[in-house]
Amino acid sequence: MQAASFLPAIATWIEDEFVPQMVKDGKLRVENQAPDDEVKIRAVHAHPLEVSGFALSTPFKVHVELYTFANPSRVTAHNLVVKKTPPLPPEIFAGAQLEALFKNEAIAYTEIIPMLSNKEKYPKYYYSETKPTEATLAMEDFSYHGWKMSNSVVNLSLDHILCAVTELGSFHGEMYALKESKPDIFHSIASKLIETRYANMDDTLQLVMKASVERAIKYVKESNFNEKVPAEFLEQLNVLLAGDIQEYGRRAVKPIEPLAVITHSDYLRNNIAFKYENDDPSQKPIDAMMFDMQTMRYCTPAIDLVSLLAISAMHEIRAPNLDLILKTYHDKLCSVLEAKIGQIPEKYNFESFYREYVRFLPHGIHISTCFLSMLLDPVENLHEMMAEKFTPEKVDELIEMSMNRGGEVLDIEIAHQIQECYELYQKFNLKL
Repeated sequence: MQAASFLPAIATWIEDEFVPQMVKDGKLRVENQAPDDEVKIRAVHAHPLEVSGFALSTPFKVHVELYTFANPSRVTAHNLVVKKTPPLPPEIFAGAQLEALFKNEAIAYTEIIPMLSNKEKYPKYYYSETKPTEATLAMEDFSYHGWKMSNSVVNLSLDHILCAVTELGSFHGEMYALKESKPDIFHSIASKLIETRYANMDDTLQLVMKASVERAIKYVKESNFNEKVPAEFLEQLNVLLAGDIQEYGRRAVKPIEPLAVITHSDYLRNNIAFKYENDDPSQKPIDAMMFDMQTMRYCTPAIDLVSLLAISAMHEIRAPNLDLILKTYHDKLCSVLEAKIGQIPEKYNFESFYREYVRFLPHGIHISTCFLSMLLDPVENLHEMMAEKFTPEKVDELIEMSMNRGGEVLDIEIAHQIQECYELYQKFNLKL
């Protein structure tokens, strides 16, 4: 199915079925509406948003205008983002864990966000629904409150990264405070989150990720980076990341105390919105907000830090500023935690978080070897590609693509990440 056919079909479904049902169910209302007011739709328009990188659900911007039969001149506008899965074969829908992804995000918006001190910062949640082969979620369009995506897709400025880790430190601090003060509630929420990436990994994705790691190791061995990273370390890294990928992932995200916390788990540029000085994206960012919380899980906080710094910050920003970045994150975490619970337990010291970040660096390489290429060199018609049956020829095509996509820019960046991992493992006396 071509994009030209299914995107208009989804837009029509939103306009003709989804929004009218939300109005009928009272999920969209007129301001100051009386209980017996009959609500009418004056206008509704849906159009798809462009998404960078890997995404199987299609977001639509939706503008709705409502009025009441009793007072037609009083119009209330609602601006929504509706996420809707495209038509997919049942095995692809199940393999991509789309039902679990949408359920996780509903938990985030209904149980986690409402407990945050700054909950008003986040978009209003309206509705979600999952069916055997489709899923839908509707929330407020945060762009109407001044939030914007950064112009850069992969190489964010230091100011953007510092804003992003401040937001992350605030969120983790809130989650640690909940864990410390109300452990029963914290663990109840954590237990509801469903593992989506490593519970049942698609065989084709595992082959692509294995090939991507092998490409990165080969480049380091055959370039001048081989003078900076010993062959023994490269071999150990290859065994760790290109062996049983699903088992590696399951071990990596298993919560380890005392620092395990509820995490975003896909914390990168595509899932972070910013506010800017003078509302101008060319100027300095002044605030950040996470969204798209489908992959939330209970695990190490380092998963969010390494994801952000491996995918959204290139070597020239990440390496020389790492201490500042991690200190900014930790300072915000501690300020939030202290405000919520008072004296901060010693286990939350800066050294512990720094060491945990370093320990988890191979996971950043695991993610970036495969997914950074899709941001540097976006895949056209991804939805159509995923909807096709993965024949042996198609699998070979995907693997070949993974060995070349992103070019030398990707190869050099991943080589830097491997070198940084080796040097920091040496500094902290860690072993793979």
